[in-house]
Amino acid sequence: MIVVSDTSPITNLSAVGALELLDQLYDRVIIPQAVYDEMASLEQYLVRLRFKL
Repeated sequence: MIVVSDTSPITNLSAVGALELLDQLYDRVIIPQAVYDEMASLEQYLVRLRFKL
């Protein structure tokens, strides 16, 4: 299954150390450019995410 993700599921899973669940549940996770940009902004200004953009 392919899923398109918003920022919240990715950042919340990352915060609790469970980001690998996306890999286990879905064949492919698509992150739109706007979501990528928002995550980059969060990493730069608010939180250090547990994955690399």
